[in-house]
Formats: sequence, structure tokens, C-alpha cells
Amino acid sequence: MVQILPNQGIRVADFSPEEIESLYLARNHLEQLPVKLACNRISSQEIKTLMDINQNLIKAASRSDYAGMVEENFRFHRTLSAISKNQFLTQAIEALRSRCFPSSYYFWRIKRNVRISIIEHNKIIKALEKHDFPQLLSITEKHLHNSKNVYLRYLSET
Repeated sequence: MVQILPNQGIRVADFSPEEIESLYLARNHLEQLPVKLACNRISSQEIKTLMDINQNLIKAASRSDYAGMVEENFRFHRTLSAISKNQFLTQAIEALRSRCFPSSYYFWRIKRNVRISIIEHNKIIKALEKHDFPQLLSITEKHLHNSKNVYLRYLSET
């Protein structure tokens, strides 16, 4: 995830647009199974946990706490994956998510992205409450699509 540039130092390695498309395609398909499992077995306490995490994200956003926003977002998605009760899926998804990390700080510095992400998290929670897998799948696909497009925009600007 880093590049060593002779006589220049170290920098975070960027992906090509093709690599980003491949990365998000893999994430989209891999994240469908734990979301489906979570949708079928989520408890009211787990719903509350996701709501609390999203509230923490809102608080971090109100303080312009970028590190806090990144952490609460990762925490939201880690918790969602963990509800599947499948450690192998959770580990595989975490590995892919960590590859997207370089764009995170850019993503959270744009207020529109923050608002959209919080709204999408709320929609994910509502779909989970209703055990509505088709709606949940649609929202998570859109959520990843938005993230991918922000990453592509970030690369085109840097």
C-alpha cells in the first residue's frame, strides 16, 4: 500500500482506475453474503449497536473529526460483517476494505459524501430491521458504487 520512490521518499500507492473497478467488483460480490446472513439473523441489540455507531459518526462529522469519521465508518461495516458470524468472510472483506483506505480521508472531507453515507447507513439499518434483503442488497450496492466513484474522482484529481 506504499511506494518507495528513489530520492523522493515514501507515499501511499494509488490504484489505477481498472484496479479500482476490480477491487469494488470483488467487494460488491463478497459483501453480499454476510449482508444476507446478517439480514436473516440480526438481533434488536445488534440493530441498536449499528444505530449507536452511526450516531457516533454523526457526532464526529459535526466536529469535522476526520479520523473519527473514518473509524466509525469502518466500525459500522465491521460490525455489519461480524453479524454474519462467519469469520472467514469478515476477514476477506476486511482485507479488501483496507485496500480502499487511501481514499478514506479524502472521502470524509467532503460534506456531501458524509451526508450521503450517513443516510445510506440509516437505510441499511432500516432494511435490516425489516429483514428486507432485496432492499438491503440494493442499498449496499449503491453505497459501494458511491464509494468507488469518489475514489475514482480522487485519483483523477491527484
